[in-house]
Amino acid sequence: MTSRPKLFTGSAPGKVILFGEHAVVYGEPAIAVPLTSLRATATITAAENFSESLMIDAPGIAVQGRLDQLAPDDPLAAAILETMRVLNIYAAPGGTMCIQSTLPAAAGLGSSAAITIAIARALADCIGAELHANSAAQIASAVEHIHHGNSSGIDPTVIAHNSTLYFTKHKDPELISPHSSLKLVIAHSGTTGSTRAAVNAVRLLHNDNPARYSHIFAEIGALTASARQPLSTGQHAQLGQMLNANHKLLQAIGVSTQLLDILCAAALQAGAYGAKLTGAGTGGCMIALVDASCALNVQTALVTAGAKFASITALAPAS
Repeated sequence: MTSRPKLFTGSAPGKVILFGEHAVVYGEPAIAVPLTSLRATATITAAENFSESLMIDAPGIAVQGRLDQLAPDDPLAAAILETMRVLNIYAAPGGTMCIQSTLPAAAGLGSSAAITIAIARALADCIGAELHANSAAQIASAVEHIHHGNSSGIDPTVIAHNSTLYFTKHKDPELISPHSSLKLVIAHSGTTGSTRAAVNAVRLLHNDNPARYSHIFAEIGALTASARQPLSTGQHAQLGQMLNANHKLLQAIGVSTQLLDILCAAALQAGAYGAKLTGAGTGGCMIALVDASCALNVQTALVTAGAKFASITALAPAS
């Protein structure tokens, strides 16, 4: 009788930054929420002979081959090798690791961190190890540093903890519970943006005029701090005005695009309380704060205005 192959899995959500992108790199706070409707999953089909090399199959990013054939700084190889180091795995399991993701890449939704954490959880499952959220975040942060440079660490932290967090670099994150009435429409502009390139461009601007950009970052940080209370109590109009103000500040540092601005304007005209880009910018996604009464109108307006897709999601997890 043929035995069934052993399957080991790991999964992780995406994320959306509500407030504070870019400023968070400079020590200001940010608020981000997990995006549980879009996920990355890693599944290991283990071979009986663990001396076989681990095969990687990631059709979504056109990667297929043995682990030992990938460059050490390849994102998938880096995720596997860093997890092996942290978990004291001295040889990769034989078999195949299949990586799938419904998160668009380079869109500001945490795709790379989600994939890394899914891989880490699958490897932990394979050896029967418990991988705590902090350890998963540390693994993803190490891989992010290779590919995104001096990022804040917010993506790995929010994704690993699967909770809405008030995040400040080098400090313990604080849990926030968004009000159940709050919903977002998330729209993809159809263009990609590089986190590394955007962060580096803003750093150059800051270096040339530290007083101006430090002031902008401080304004973003103040908005973020002020948003905690209306986020928890569901004050839609006040929170929407804060989102609009945050977007204007991101425009001021040059990370928005014409299409992202058009999508934000379309969302507001369709009844959204507020709208802004999310993530590093220079492409990727924007978000609009809505309630149930206007969510579908805003979704339709965003697609009509040129979004590649638009989806509605609740900020608070289902009870």
